[in-house]
Amino acid sequence: KIHAGGIGLVLLEFNNNPPACEAFITQLQGLKYLFPIFTGRSFPKPAFLTDKNKNKNKNKQQRKEWIEKLEQHTITILYHLSQNITRQSPLDCLERLICKFLENDCEKIDRLIQLLLKYDTKARKAEYIYYRYQEDDNGDDTNNDDGTTYAALAANLEGGGTIFQYCSILCAFCSIHSKTAHKHILETLKLHQSGISLVKTGIQELLQQTDDDNAINKKKKDIW
Repeated sequence: KIHAGGIGLVLLEFNNNPPACEAFITQLQGLKYLFPIFTGRSFPKPAFLTDKNKNKNKNKQQRKEWIEKLEQHTITILYHLSQNITRQSPLDCLERLICKFLENDCEKIDRLIQLLLKYDTKARKAEYIYYRYQEDDNGDDTNNDDGTTYAALAANLEGGGTIFQYCSILCAFCSIHSKTAHKHILETLKLHQSGISLVKTGIQELLQQTDDDNAINKKKKDIW
């Protein structure tokens, strides 16, 4: 049960449809298991950490990577919930989800902002490193063709950009459905010397990525 928890989160990512999301909240009572992982208070324990004979430094690094993966899976699941749970969902699914973000003085919104800023920084850093490598390889002749642009975007998304976009959508989701959440998000961003423009940037990037993916798929269909 303990070791299977992480795999369970991965599988839940694929249940991206309204009935599955509604069942997760109402039948499985999934929010009470999901949010402790989201806030960093509780994590399923991976099997490799039970082997006391392994190198401690290696275990420490593996634990760090494991926690970050769980963090990303949890954000992805919450993103899917935000896209599939509506006012028409049965058994107060929407209200239950929003209330989870608001409880305990909006501590989960504080965590959401923390993750938003964290993954924005990671994504920008990954993209910057990619361009630095390009400059080192090509000298002053920086190649700005479509291939380079898409490669830089891939580095951004893999480095944390996708999770940053999901966090932005979650901020918007909470703001739309709760004035309290909206106010708290604005105040918390201001405390971190940021603002709502960061959330808008994440949403715009996700929408642009969706448009690009649709254009690529259309082009493939035209070719074949």
